[in-house]
Amino acid sequence: MRLPKARGKMEDKQDLQKIREEIDALDDELCDLFSKRMDLALGMARYKKDHDLPVLDQIRENQVLARVTERLGEPLDRYGRILFNTMFDVSRTYQQNCMDLTSEARSGYGLIGGKLDHSFSKTIHELIGAYEYDLIPLSREKLDLFLKTRNFRGLNVTIPYKKTVMAYCDRISPLAEKLGAVNTLYFDKDGALCGTNTDYPGFLKAAAAAGITFKDKKVLILGDGGAGGTVRHAAKDSGAASVTVVTRHPEDSPAKDQFTCISYDQLNAYSDSEIIINATPVGMYPNNGERLISLADFPQCEGVFDTIYNPYLSALLIQAKKAGIPYANGLSMLVSQATEAAAYFTGKDGWDEKDAELLAALREKSMNIVLIGMPGSGKSTIGKALSVLTGKTFVDTDDLVEELS
Repeated sequence: MRLPKARGKMEDKQDLQKIREEIDALDDELCDLFSKRMDLALGMARYKKDHDLPVLDQIRENQVLARVTERLGEPLDRYGRILFNTMFDVSRTYQQNCMDLTSEARSGYGLIGGKLDHSFSKTIHELIGAYEYDLIPLSREKLDLFLKTRNFRGLNVTIPYKKTVMAYCDRISPLAEKLGAVNTLYFDKDGALCGTNTDYPGFLKAAAAAGITFKDKKVLILGDGGAGGTVRHAAKDSGAASVTVVTRHPEDSPAKDQFTCISYDQLNAYSDSEIIINATPVGMYPNNGERLISLADFPQCEGVFDTIYNPYLSALLIQAKKAGIPYANGLSMLVSQATEAAAYFTGKDGWDEKDAELLAALREKSMNIVLIGMPGSGKSTIGKALSVLTGKTFVDTDDLVEELS
């Protein structure tokens, strides 16, 4: 193969740039073709799974390599075989992951997200009692495969995938579009994968059940993350007189275009706020006792909502309870959004009638029993008996002290 004759440096540089641009264009085409090929590999995985066939089909791969060798000819045939062998390896891995994921989706309903170790969703949906429900933690790579296989009947979605899943939906509700977040996936009667948001109505129902209203109220929201996006729109849509978002970096806040955003050192100017919502993780276990504000600085406060639910009563809610201010926590919101999701999963309404019952059961399940008394008063004996009766784990603090000393 002859190389072109030497030319001037400027001409060579221009030629090199032109060649690179042509290669970039071809690479874009290759990416599109690769994506289409892997979608077809996904279909192969489904077929092999259904017909109990192995992922590797050596005869088929040998036939493809023979065709590649003949089509390319020397000297490219050797490099073509390297390329296609690599692609075979990638395709087999992709198909195997797909087949593994379809085995993991046992019930057809569940929660997908990152870390789900402490999620209450499985307990809540099992108490609803209309279907089986699993926790399905997924890496980003497995998320793509899982959603493309669609081997499920309905899903709830939690962090960090509420925005990511939108690209996989055939239809998205106007509410979810506005919030930029989907937390519930279901199939409609035409088989289309639909995405909606049940956090929004779940929050409003939980607030209403606690006697918290937003119409004509000055609302102060701590935090501008995912939870903050839901509650600020819900408060605004419910007729709040004003909605102010407190964040560490108001100039960079995703809420700044639609809401008033302030920093924490500006809170004194908003002491007349009537409804306060904590949409941050501050105060969540294991950092119980932490809070961003004191309700004593907000004398006109008449409602407090804390989106965290472990502990059941955060330091902020304990203040509200002592002051006789209506309050609600994230557990009530979690229950309400779950019964909203159940309506989409089953195609039947009325599940929200069980909200109070579900919340009471979860409260009983999540609350601890603490025995305090003098040495020898029988705390350990009674504690062990209560452990058997309630199914709660028995912990003797004397043993913990000895382990730490």
